[in-house]
This record gives sequence, C-alpha cells and structure tokens, in this order.
Amino acid sequence: MQHDRFRADRIFSRWRVRPGFGEEICSYFARLVADNAECTAAIYAVNCGFNRSDRQKMLEAVLQLPLTDQEKENLVRWTPTRDRILCGHLIAVDRVSGLRRYCAECIKEGAYSRVWWTFSRFETCPFHDTLLTEEKMTASKVRFPYFGFHSGGIVAPPPLTERGAASLEGYVLQRLGAVEPGLQRPMLDRHSLDAILSIVPLIGRFLANPRSRVAPPLRVGDVGVGFDALGFDEDHFENRLSAWIAANADVNAFSRASQAYFGHAAHLWNEKSYDVPMQQTINAVMNRACGRYGSLARAMRNKALVGIPPNGRDVQRELGLTPYSLRVLGQRVKLGVGRSEDGVFEYTQEIIETLRGAIESLVPIQEVAASLGCTVEEANSICILMAKKGWRGAVGVRVGRKVVRHVFRADLDAFVNALENLPTKPDDIETVDIERFVRLSRKRTMTVTMAAVLSGRVPAFRGRSGGLRNLLFARPPRRGFGGKPPPVGKRDLPKDTMRITEFTAITGITSAGFRFLVRQQHLRLYSSDVPLLMRSSAVAFHKRYVNVARYSVLGTITVGRASKLPKLGLTPAFQYKDVQAMVVERSELAAKIGPLRNYSLEERKRWDQFRRYGERNCPSFTIPSIMGDGDMIIYTSSRKMFFRVISFPDELLVTIRLHPSDTRRAWRIYRENEEAIRRLLVSFRWIDDGEYTVIQTAVKDSADIDVVTREIGELTDFFRYKMP
Repeated sequence: MQHDRFRADRIFSRWRVRPGFGEEICSYFARLVADNAECTAAIYAVNCGFNRSDRQKMLEAVLQLPLTDQEKENLVRWTPTRDRILCGHLIAVDRVSGLRRYCAECIKEGAYSRVWWTFSRFETCPFHDTLLTEEKMTASKVRFPYFGFHSGGIVAPPPLTERGAASLEGYVLQRLGAVEPGLQRPMLDRHSLDAILSIVPLIGRFLANPRSRVAPPLRVGDVGVGFDALGFDEDHFENRLSAWIAANADVNAFSRASQAYFGHAAHLWNEKSYDVPMQQTINAVMNRACGRYGSLARAMRNKALVGIPPNGRDVQRELGLTPYSLRVLGQRVKLGVGRSEDGVFEYTQEIIETLRGAIESLVPIQEVAASLGCTVEEANSICILMAKKGWRGAVGVRVGRKVVRHVFRADLDAFVNALENLPTKPDDIETVDIERFVRLSRKRTMTVTMAAVLSGRVPAFRGRSGGLRNLLFARPPRRGFGGKPPPVGKRDLPKDTMRITEFTAITGITSAGFRFLVRQQHLRLYSSDVPLLMRSSAVAFHKRYVNVARYSVLGTITVGRASKLPKLGLTPAFQYKDVQAMVVERSELAAKIGPLRNYSLEERKRWDQFRRYGERNCPSFTIPSIMGDGDMIIYTSSRKMFFRVISFPDELLVTIRLHPSDTRRAWRIYRENEEAIRRLLVSFRWIDDGEYTVIQTAVKDSADIDVVTREIGELTDFFRYKMP
C-alpha cells in the first residue's frame, strides 16, 4: 500500500531515460513522455494538469522521480525560472529564438536539446564549428524539443574548438559555467550576460556594413564581428571604430557631423536593453573614436574620457555658471582662453582653477543686500538695472538647484564707499524720503532710483541710519493741477493712419501676422515707436489679399485647415505659421468661387451709420471705415472684449460670443453679473448651446443701431474698458 501511494505521486511509471548535461526540463519531459506514453508531451502535460509554459511545475513533478542528486541538481541548474534566470543570469525573453534549433553533431553524441541552443544569437556550435540548424515548427514542438531515444546521463561536453573558444558562443558557455573559463574579456566580463547578448549583435551589424541611415538586417557572421570588436580592451574597440570611420566616412563631412555620421548606429548608446555601465563605456569609446577625426557634439562629450580640453559649456557645468557669468568672469579676470581648430574655446586646468578662485571671492546677493541697506529683491533688481546700463559687476552662480546672483567684492566696496561719502542733509533744503521722492518725481520704482544713486546719476543725501532705504532727496518742485478731464474714447489719429485693431477688424489678421507683414514691408508703420499703420498700405493690402476664413464663415467655401488650401486649388500667399491666417490673392479666390462680396450702396450707408453711432455710444471699440469680408471682429484697443458683425442686404447681424476657455476674463465677469447684463442687453436674444453663450441681435435702421450701440457701450462699463 505504501508503495502504491508513493507511485501515485509520480506522473511517470518509468524513468530509464536520464537527464543530460545542459538539458532543461522541457527537453527531459518530452523524452520521459516518449518513453512512457503514446502521445505528445504537450497533451501529456495538459492531462497532468500543467500549464505547458510553466517549467517550474513540471520541474517540481519530475523531481519526485528517484533520480540521483547530481541529476536533480543538473535539471534545476539548466532550467530557466519564471523570472527568466538561467545559471544565475537574467536573460530577457527576446534573447530566445522561437525556432527549433540544434547542432547535428551534438545530436549524434546525445539526442537531447541543449538549453544554449535557444539563444537567438547562437550561430555556430563552439564544440564542432558547425552552423546550428533552424526549423520552423509548431509551438509545442519548439517548446518540447525531441530528437529520438537517448538513455541520457550527465556527460561533460567535449572541449571547445580553437574557433569556438574565441567566439561569442564559447564565451557565453564560459559565463554559464558549462566549460572552463578562458581568456579575460575586460570590456565584457564586468557586464551582465543579457546586456552582452543585446549589444554585441548591434555593434557587429554596424561594423560589418557600410554607413546606412537605416539598419540593415542581421546576417550570419555579424555577431562574430561584434564579439571580436568588444572582446578585448577599450583601445581595441576604439581602433575598430576608427578603422570603420576611415573606410566608410568622408572625413571632411564627418568632422562636421561627427557622431551623426554613424548613421543608424548614431544612437547605439541609447539602446534600452542593456545596462547603464555598459552604455557609458560604449559611449566613451565611440566619443574617443570621433575625436580622432573631428569635433564632437558638445552635449555628447565626456572630456575626462575623451581627453579633449573642456569648452565653455563644460566649464559652466563644472563651476555652476551661466553663459553670461562665464563671459563676465573671463573679462574681469582677463583669461587667455585659446581656441581649437574648429573655433571652440578650450579651457586649461589653470584657467579653471583661476575661475574657481574668483568665484570664491564673490559676495552672495544676501550679503550685498545687508551691506547696501535694502532687501534681497531690491538688490537683485538694482543689479539687473545697472547691467542694462553696461555694468558688469554681478554674475549668477548655481547654489544647489538655484542660480544665485553674486557681486564682485571690489564693486560692493565701491557702492558702500559711495553711500558713506554722500553729503548729509543741509538745513536750507526741504528733503523727502525715497518713497515720497519716487511718487513726486514720477520715477517708475524705488529700485530705479536706488540704481541711479549708485551710478551717480541722481543726487541724494545720507540718511541717519545709512543704506539705500534711508536715503533723502531734495523735494521735487510741485506740479500744477487743474484743467478739464480728457474725454472718454480714442484720441485723434494723425492723418492717413490706421489702428492695428481696425486692420484686424477688416482682414482678420492678428498682431503676430501684422508684425510679419511689417517686417516683409507689405505694411508700413507710421513711426517705429508708434503702433499705427499707414492707411494707404493697409488699404492696398486689403484690395490685393483676402482671408479665406472670412468666406468660410459665410458658407461660400469650406476650409478646415491651411494645409487643405492646395487641395482646393488655392496657393497661400503667406505661410500660416507666419501670419496665423489663410491668406490668398483675391483674384485667385474669385476665380475659384466666383465674384467676391461687393456691398450695395444701402449696406455701405448702414455700415457708415453703425460706425458713426459707435463712435458716440461705444467709443472704446474701433469700428473700421472700410467694410471687411464676411464677419468683422470689432475689438476694444485692449482686445479683451469684442463682438462680430456680418452684413446682409437688409440688416447687420451683431453677435457676442462668450466661452469659459476662449474668453476667460469676459466669461468670469459675465457669470458674476449675468442678471445685470441680461437686463442691460434687452435688444439681444440669448442662445446657450451648452458650450457657448451667444448674445445676438439684428439691426436694420438708424433707430436699431442707436439702441444696440448704446447697450454695447454700457456693457463695457462692466469690463472697465473706457479709454482715457
């Protein structure tokens, strides 16, 4: 009974076939099934309640058989775990082939599968120097490889051939412990086996082929090339890379493009499937090979490994300086920085140490503020204002994650001496403190005044406590007051000029496009410091060009994006990214859709009435004297509120659209004053489609126009848009 119970725990009734050296559980399981049953190993595993992919369960069941301890240890050693660990090495799934692979000579010696055959980068058997045979079979036959009856037994493999000992296959067997260790491989020994199986084929494919932007397919022999390149020290790998550059690259082009000229291998060091230390090693050696022929991309340099003197960016990174700070320090310390053949500044170690000493003598802004008698914010502002005037006495130095402004000790001492040498307050002069002086003299800020005092441009007196905040100033002369307040509305314009808001209302081209057109001289400014257009140039532009979106609103033509214009047979007059509008020639659009809008005399009279009433009732809005195409967007000068007008033969349609994301400020004010605004705009109808709130009305005669423009004018009171 006891014998029957133990027998029931075993899934096989006989076990005359024994495990072989290097055999994993799936291969041994298939041989046991062939010796015990008349079915496939996959079906037998399912009948035993195993998942066909669960090696661990099958291994636990087979270990119940009365095998020797050595045979059990052999099975455990050569069977990958659920975590893909084989002989203590983590092996990624994509390193394993999905084909049935074997060496015919090894099969003759023992008809069972060796686990290392499953590595997809194994090309040649290191014991017999024969190529592995690959067969495409069903998943079950690949998972449970069977090559015929073999009694088994753990027999050590034959010695490696001379070629096999120098191959990747032999090296992997050495790392797995299947054969005795051979030569040391300094570039590979310290890295994981999975990383080696990943990077060696990539390096081999790169070195075995000419330069190509697209990676060629991996061929037989490429793995051997990669292993030969990486199988020795870093100098050997650098020589192989340099030889490839000399044979495949135009040296002149390579000196300009550097690593980018490697083609598909330009970013080998960014491969994510191998470890970071190996990535750093590969990167450093490829950089050194690049350095033999040309300059390196500065961001890719590692000067300590490449052996090239550091440039400005490296010094900035090492010393924690900004580009401006390094330039100012170089001028103050009077460094003799040389240039390389390609014009890059090269800093010697002596220069770097000189800069380091200069940085240590700088005074942080906190101490500067305490010495000058002001706050840190004020001290920062003073340094910025004085730097704009040409002063070069402050630099930014990185402290932790922040850049902190520092001042040269000599400059700080000069400022302190200047404050101490200021005269005291005379008895016959009325003085005020700095806050009142700024207010009375209409200076912009206190820091502007402080910077002017330190520069000697504004006279001041020393206060009792000293410091910038306690300065005293002669009281500015009192200004006269009186006169009438300026009228509400827009100021008069010079003759033959046009506001930008009027140009936008006519054409639909906003400020970004307006600036581009001015640079290209399609529009002319009245003056470089006055944001007004010459009316003649704006009218000429409007007569020649048209914004297609204006006709899209009318339904005459449908254009969703600027890229669709060529499909409609229209050529953009300007790139959309430049003018932010779909602008074409008027003649071209007319040839496509027929005659363009030509307003009747009645429509023009109605528009003229709308403009005149608008100037009186809602003066903050710029209503153009020229009618545009389609809908005209009427802005205030601040452009934070607008309404749209479309002219029809018998009426003008006036629309105000509000949306929480498109017009956030207007939407907030509307939500806070909704009831009052609804009572105000009694002539409008309200449409709420769940996304937009549309306020709309139509005007036909002067009475309607007067009422609507009055309501719009009163609406602007909520938005505080009355112009001085």
